[in-house]
Amino acid sequence: MEMNLFREVSNYLNLTWKLVDLPNPGGWGKRLSNGTMVGGIFQPLQEGDADVAFCNIWQRDTTFDIIDFGPPLNKIYVTFIVRRPYQLSERWQSLIGIFENDVWLFTCITFVIASLVFWTGHSLASYTEIRPSLIESALIMFGMLMMSTSYQHASTFHLRLVVTCWLVFTLLFTTALTSSIVTRLTVPLYSPRVDSVQQLVERDYYWTQPVYLHCRATLSQFYFNLDNTWHHQLESRYKHIKLEDIDEYLNSDESIAIVAQRWGDWVMFEMEGFDETRDLAEFRLMRGSIREAYTSFAFRKHFSFNQLFTRTIQLFIDHGLWAYWVRKLTQEDFNRKQLLIEKDVTEFNQPEQLTLMKLRPVFYLLVIGLSLSFIVFSIELCYRYS
Repeated sequence: MEMNLFREVSNYLNLTWKLVDLPNPGGWGKRLSNGTMVGGIFQPLQEGDADVAFCNIWQRDTTFDIIDFGPPLNKIYVTFIVRRPYQLSERWQSLIGIFENDVWLFTCITFVIASLVFWTGHSLASYTEIRPSLIESALIMFGMLMMSTSYQHASTFHLRLVVTCWLVFTLLFTTALTSSIVTRLTVPLYSPRVDSVQQLVERDYYWTQPVYLHCRATLSQFYFNLDNTWHHQLESRYKHIKLEDIDEYLNSDESIAIVAQRWGDWVMFEMEGFDETRDLAEFRLMRGSIREAYTSFAFRKHFSFNQLFTRTIQLFIDHGLWAYWVRKLTQEDFNRKQLLIEKDVTEFNQPEQLTLMKLRPVFYLLVIGLSLSFIVFSIELCYRYS
């Protein structure tokens, strides 16, 4: 599209042009400490061998002193292609993962404290002969928590407030637990979404891009804010994968991410050699971005036709020519639009019928409980007759 725009501007201004080959190809080039550009597309502009350049060139404040830029054409978002959240078939998470770990920990601590208070109250009571052991006290409090027993004895009169508070806590806790279990069982449960750099690092993702290996010094400055801790950690997780092996990684590894650029509804990534429709069917574009920049034409400093080019480019943009080309391209490149579809969002709040697969953990718990009760009954029976 940039080439089409350049040709239209040249024809409109009745200018002739000559294509200059890059002496040292290599992206945009590498900037030395003295400000000199080596290699890439910026070296001919700085040395005066070329006047105009275009090829997804980003407007960055670090290059304003080297070259001039034309009007912005697109806003580029650098992000990652990651695997979609998948629906979880195993429902043990519905029974365990309802509360966060600190809630379960606080509940266990509360149970231990309540059991100790209950046991201590009986041990210090001088007017009763019934003094349950510490294990018996814990079983009594656990029975109240499971709402399977109601311990009422005359000797617990002085512990009535403790028992009452524990019963109130049991009512609220079990109500929250059962309601959450019902919700989890009737609503599809998906794996966690990945939409930020921090989530990529915390979930041990690595990323790949074939060209990054040869231009790491330059692209790392363009892609990442290396002063940011999360960006720095993610940059260090780069893994070079050969193009002939990329389809194998996409189909087998859940922790792989691919660098991509998005502007509008168009997704671009520098990777070939695999079937995008098939291999990227279970992938999506991450919502968060690691870098944002505008793309435009680049001009040599003090280029005499700079203002003329800039006004003409802006004229074509204002008349909708650039928007027409963008719309035409995105309509043709329909395969990559699947990366923008969030398949898990539309179904997330829709209840579904309960199936045996979802209730399987419940039946497992019932079988385990019945087995334990039979074992206890057998032991007690043998002990009685012995």
